[in-house]
Order: sequence, then C-alpha cells, then structure tokens
Amino acid sequence: MTMAGEPSDGRRMALTAGLAAWVLAFVYSFVAGVEEGAGFRIFAGWQAIAGVVAVAVFGLGRAWPKASAVRRMSGFPLGVAALQALVLAGLAWL
Repeated sequence: MTMAGEPSDGRRMALTAGLAAWVLAFVYSFVAGVEEGAGFRIFAGWQAIAGVVAVAVFGLGRAWPKASAVRRMSGFPLGVAALQALVLAGLAWL
C-alpha cells in the first residue's frame, strides 16, 4: 500500500531496477577497464552508459514528494555523473 502522494509500485520497481543498473554499470566500468586492457576507452564507455541510466533514474525519482529520501537518492547518480564530467572536462583542458 502506498501513502498519499507517492507513486505506484510499478514506478517504485522501475526506480529500484534503474538504481541497480546504474550501480552495475558504474562498478563494471572500473573492472572492464582493467580486465580488457583497453584502459580509458572502455572505462569512459561504461561511464557514459552509467550517465544515461543516471538521467533516467533522476527522472523516475521526480515523481516522489519533494524532500523525500527517495527523491534525494534518485539525484545521487546524476550528481556523480556531473562531477565526473567536470573532472574529465578539466583533464581535457590541461
């Protein structure tokens, strides 16, 4: 049973699956870069996939009420992706 103003169980399941997919892509980017020996290209590719999933997770989380823990947690992957983009832009600038 959901409380008033909260999304359906289907949306909750989609958000959970999105967060799980983001964690898997984020962690696998570190593993794949080392295992396959391709280094930065493989790492950056998986981070790009994680970034796309992060945008979807952020969009799904907007359905929850403001200042709820679920809504704040859904913004975390997007924040990590933004920080990584800033770091990569800074490295490219050097």
